[in-house]
Amino acid sequence: MMKKLLILIFITSFSFSFSQEQYYNDVDLTLAGAALKDALALKL
Repeated sequence: MMKKLLILIFITSFSFSFSQEQYYNDVDLTLAGAALKDALALKL
């Protein structure tokens, strides 16, 4: 049971990480704080 749960969590997190990748391609993820917040706010 625990092994199946871990596999499910791994697959889910793996798929979410790749589904978000293209959306944030033009955002500089090395920014921090208010600068990062402003860059992400422009995406909305």
